Amino acid sequence: MSSGKGAGGGLRHLNVWALDDNRMPLVAAAAATAETGERLSLAKAFTPNFPDGQVIQFTGDDKPQGQLNLSPTELSNIELRTGMGNLPVDALLTGVNVVDLAGGKVVGRETDKDGCLADVLLLAYQQAIDKDPTSATFGATIWHYFLVPLAQVRPYSGPMEEGNAGEARYTATPQKVKQWPWAIAFSNTTEGFTETTTLEGYLDGPPVLDGWLGNGTLTAFNFSQTPLDTDTPKMKVVHWVALTGVATDVTATVTLSDTSITFGTAPAADDLIYAFYPSTEGC
Repeated sequence: MSSGKGAGGGLRHLNVWALDDNRMPLVAAAAATAETGERLSLAKAFTPNFPDGQVIQFTGDDKPQGQLNLSPTELSNIELRTGMGNLPVDALLTGVNVVDLAGGKVVGRETDKDGCLADVLLLAYQQAIDKDPTSATFGATIWHYFLVPLAQVRPYSGPMEEGNAGEARYTATPQKVKQWPWAIAFSNTTEGFTETTTLEGYLDGPPVLDGWLGNGTLTAFNFSQTPLDTDTPKMKVVHWVALTGVATDVTATVTLSDTSITFGTAPAADDLIYAFYPSTEGC
């Protein structure tokens, strides 16, 4: 397993996924094929801007007496840049439609929906090197990622300039959440916190989040990519039951192969299944 110590570079992948009414990744249709959200192709930058804390100085008798470093008074924001326009993603983010026009596609900018940005999940990752000298995989390729469970993202069109390649820009504003995207709550015992805006990690392969919708009949659900390993420590499978609104980690009770997840009993209609895992699709 990745040690959590790495040196990363570049930006290999950037994904955006609309959320449903329960603030979970939206899965539109019941099928064995996984849904994975929308990729922002030609990704160039994912830049989190975490604000500084409040430093309060105590003085007296003509000298410093102490100081406090308190939490910031504002939340972070994230700048995203891509090397191409993506009208379907921009429409998803802003709640408008992509319209056919003269054999092409068009969306509106600065519309009356401007203040109604959609709730989305963000997943970004880059290639890295394991730099933990005590790790059995020291020097090996690993993958550094950011997972933002809930954010609103505003798209900006890039300029048209002679001699310069076009870019699209996005500003994401993460929100605090109390649970993982698959609806299992954070706890002081496990994670050491109960709220966060952004999750950062390392994996031995590029991170993948797959989602499926149950229909009461399907028992097998296919991965969108090949998992690096189906051992329980390198796979997280969660079953959210629509009837109760309770999510359960079922990694150890389902049957895992390098292509699919199989349940002994079919998840009910409107149940959600999510899998998070490192894939073999890296280099």
